[in-house]
Amino acid sequence: MELPALKVGKPRPTPVVRGGITNVWTNAIWKSQKLRKGEHIMKKEHSKYQWIIGIGCLENNGVKLYKYTGTVKEIKKRLLRLIEEDKKKDKENWEHGSETVAEISDESNGEETCFYGYGSYSYYQIDYTAEILSNIEELNDEK
Repeated sequence: MELPALKVGKPRPTPVVRGGITNVWTNAIWKSQKLRKGEHIMKKEHSKYQWIIGIGCLENNGVKLYKYTGTVKEIKKRLLRLIEEDKKKDKENWEHGSETVAEISDESNGEETCFYGYGSYSYYQIDYTAEILSNIEELNDEK
């Protein structure tokens, strides 16, 4: 009885804990996904992040801040819901603004870490901004 021949591929190098083939492979993966260590480029739609939402309106004399946890898609939808809620409160003065998720702009040059929408009314405008919490600079007494 004859045994079938075993197919043997190229031998793989043994991974090295620091540097070596593992480090080259890891860097290639980061580059292929346009991800860099230490930066907050989010391409995974299912990943949830903590966001700070700021709503600014000169008519109300200030800024309201909220904390929100969600994906990139969810934060865009949440900004849109906030705009729609304010629009319902003052329908007669509404002129234009962000009315679809596509009109919520990415203010972070494609990194998906900061989004903006707005509502423009007859006598005022409301601005809505969501920034990923990890991007917010910490303020200390030295600055």
